[in-house]
Amino acid sequence: MYSKEKIGKYIIQKELGRGSFGVVYKAIDIKTNDVYAIKKLPKKTFINKKLKDLLETEISIMREINHPNILHLFEFLQTSDFYYLVVNYCNQGDLDSYMAKNKKNCIPESEAINYLKQIMNGFMELRKRKILHRDFKVENIY
Repeated sequence: MYSKEKIGKYIIQKELGRGSFGVVYKAIDIKTNDVYAIKKLPKKTFINKKLKDLLETEISIMREINHPNILHLFEFLQTSDFYYLVVNYCNQGDLDSYMAKNKKNCIPESEAINYLKQIMNGFMELRKRKILHRDFKVENIY
């Protein structure tokens, strides 16, 4: 268990994973008990204007879109040192971790079709809005 750090109205429960830019935590909304994932990003990573612009674009897209197959940004918080993106908590984790945990090299066709339908629905929503996903990989499929 993590040290119960508080960010806004959220209590951090545990670390879920690490990416190139930051750390993702499972968190609980202390008012509603709803579970979220919080992506913690060091501000110093985004001193470069191009990276900061990419982050701002990601934030605006995730805030705007509310679709069952796309992560939604519920809240954006910041401190003097960090940005925090409060998004959907996906309790099954990502597809890469799922396959590793279940020792799978491939997915049965019926299961793969189900995943492909969800991925397709998410991409149809992005296409409708003329948005290009630039980081599509199994680690980003939840």
